[in-house]
Amino acid sequence: MQSQDKHDGIASVWQDKQRNYKIDYIKGILITLVVFGHSIQYGSGLTFFSEECYFDDTLFKIIYSFHMPCFGIISGFLYYNHVRVRTFGEKMHKVGKLLLPMLCFAIVNTSVSLFNGSITASISSVIQKYIWVVLYNWWFIWSIIICYIFWAVLELLKLGRLVKLILAFSTQILFVILPNRANSPLYGFIFFYFLIGYSLTGLLPLYKKWGGHYIKNTVVALWIICIFFYQRENYIYTSQLSVNNIYNSPLKQLEVNVFRWVTGIVGSFSFMKICNRYIKKFSPGILALFSYMGKNTIYIYILQSFFCVGLLQIIKVELVQIHYFANVMQTFFILILCCILIYGFQKTKQVLQKKESV
Repeated sequence: MQSQDKHDGIASVWQDKQRNYKIDYIKGILITLVVFGHSIQYGSGLTFFSEECYFDDTLFKIIYSFHMPCFGIISGFLYYNHVRVRTFGEKMHKVGKLLLPMLCFAIVNTSVSLFNGSITASISSVIQKYIWVVLYNWWFIWSIIICYIFWAVLELLKLGRLVKLILAFSTQILFVILPNRANSPLYGFIFFYFLIGYSLTGLLPLYKKWGGHYIKNTVVALWIICIFFYQRENYIYTSQLSVNNIYNSPLKQLEVNVFRWVTGIVGSFSFMKICNRYIKKFSPGILALFSYMGKNTIYIYILQSFFCVGLLQIIKVELVQIHYFANVMQTFFILILCCILIYGFQKTKQVLQKKESV
């Protein structure tokens, strides 16, 4: 019975507070789905993109029902088990490590815009473009930074866990009540899932006590039902978050929010359960690739956004009839390109560090 609990469902994904390679595998698969989703959006033809047909695409719905929520849950869990115990300075150093890749690659992004003439060569234009790229291009990283700083401040105040959770839920309510501003709906969207992941350690004993097998099957069934009813309005990008949204009544917006969050939770846990069951069936080489991508998700996330928008939107032919095949090829190409660039950067960094130490 003890062995069954150890390997049962979601719990086994989180059982080890040391580095768990299964989490790296899951993150690697998730970032693959991020690229695949962007390939569907940007790489299926001009009409497909301009008419926003991707919002009605079945695979797109499935991917977007859980992939970023799952990243948020994993980030919250890893924060609780690894980052929370560090000093405040170490936590801010972690924030800096998230911020630095954005600041660096924004220079490349801005330079490309300057080269292709989308911005003028004036200092003000370049600065405005750079700031815009940093603040708006990689919203998920900012979401995690906000969550890190939020919890780091609460832990600095040495508040009890219950008080911290009450303050966190209160902050989540503020995200829902306050009007949508810039990327605030996206931050509030991920804040909720980060909170779920942060609280997961306390929930796992209940998961085991109440019968993991029954719960996991119910969760998967709920996810399937949610996908069946998933509509355009349920994407965070279309209906956003605030009950003051001018496009919906407060009650309608609240209904959309609850459905979206429930879908993200059951989708994330269903996905983790599926990974937990089938991940060992992959070859060691594939697992090594997923592990590498899982350890470098931030860098891939930054790079792929540039390639998906910059390269795939060049495609003018209509690929709707065969777009899944094309999207798989695009995803494979972009991921390999990202991994090569990251590996090259890491090796160059190692060489420079060796020279400095000599």
